Amino acid sequence: MRFLDEVQTNVSGAKQDSVFIKLGDGDSVVGVFSGEPEHAKVKFDNATSKWVKDESGFRFRLNLVVEDQGVLTAKIFENGAMVYTQLRELNNTGYSLPDIKVKITRKGLKMDTVYTVLPIPHGELNPEDKRKYAMVPLKDLK
Repeated sequence: MRFLDEVQTNVSGAKQDSVFIKLGDGDSVVGVFSGEPEHAKVKFDNATSKWVKDESGFRFRLNLVVEDQGVLTAKIFENGAMVYTQLRELNNTGYSLPDIKVKITRKGLKMDTVYTVLPIPHGELNPEDKRKYAMVPLKDLK
């Protein structure tokens, strides 16, 4: 995966939709990242957000393949610079994100929220699982 070396941020928040990963305080999700991240800046106007390329706070989107009732499906994970930096560091220190399951946990509410991304111990995909995850159709990130 290719990550930007630096990001600029001044706004946080996320657009919510049925194809997006939605976590509440204390919630976690386990999955495998797939594809390339889509970078943008998001302009927030009261309760709505607009995915733009030239304004406001840094955001990224990335497909996360999760198991939903026994079926592998892609969902969009959207977040900001801090989580992006975590993913970049994991990817750059020997964790091939498309080849390992990660656990994403949210702690906190509203603007006081921290997301943690950790590789699952012994979560490396075997060749058969890699094929299964690679066959999952990815969501359009734009």
